Parts: sequence; structure tokens; C-alpha cells
Amino acid sequence: MKNYILSVFLCLITYSSFSQSNLWKKTILKPSDSASFVKKLYNGRYQTFSLDLNNFKSQLANAPLRDGSESRSSLVLNFPDDKGNMERFSVLETPVLAPAIAIQHPNIKTYVGFSLDNPGGRIRFSVTPLGLKTMTTYINKPTVFIMPKEKGNILEFL
Repeated sequence: MKNYILSVFLCLITYSSFSQSNLWKKTILKPSDSASFVKKLYNGRYQTFSLDLNNFKSQLANAPLRDGSESRSSLVLNFPDDKGNMERFSVLETPVLAPAIAIQHPNIKTYVGFSLDNPGGRIRFSVTPLGLKTMTTYINKPTVFIMPKEKGNILEFL
């Protein structure tokens, strides 16, 4: 019985790790994209990724609510860092809208995450009908921003 439970547990961990790595995919900008706002960014100072936003949102449904004393969560999500590597964050939901407004706009959610890979690293992000926007701050590294290039379920991020 113990071996069966251990096997199931290991399968679930493997599945969770595998599904996490499939959320983000590195992409290349098309020549037609060069006429967009990307021209205003410093060459070589950004990277593009696509994100399966629906799968991402379904994982966020398990985020516990931050109650002031709680700063860690069992929900761990990956986000790209400034080098394009995936960084793990322990994620909590942190509502910023007044309760009456939050009821009117259930599709606007805000979160905070604490890096498991870089001590002192913190990500704040929101998921809205316009997509995902993030800001990751570090103690001794530059701040990293992720913003959608366009609206949709599969988004490219800079």
C-alpha cells in the first residue's frame, strides 16, 4: 500500500513539473512585428515568450489568499527571468480591489510570489481580460517586467 501511494505521489509531482514547463514557450518576433512598439525597446534587452493563459489561470485558481501573516504557498508557478530561464515562485492571491468592486469584476485578480530560486526575489502580477502583467524585483538585480504584446488566450510577452 505504501509503495502504491508513493508511486501515485511521484507521478503527480512529475506531471505537475511537466505541465509547468509547458506553460511558457520561447518565441521569435516576426519581421512584421518590428513595426510595432517593440522598436521602442532596447535591442537585445528583451525576449519574447508565449503563454497558455487558460492553463495558467486554472493553476492560479488554487492560489491561497494572503492574509497578512502568510508569505509562502504550496502553489509554485514558473516565470521567465531576465535571461529567459524559468524561475520558481511561491504564489498567493492578494486582492487589491474593494470587495464590492471585486464582485463586479471577478476576472481581475492580483497576486504576489516569492522566489524559491533567488532569495529576496518577489513578483507581483495581475491577470485581467487584457492578459498577464508582471513586475519582478530583486535585491541585487534589475527589475524584470512582462507585458502582453497582444490580447488573446496564447499571448506573447516581452
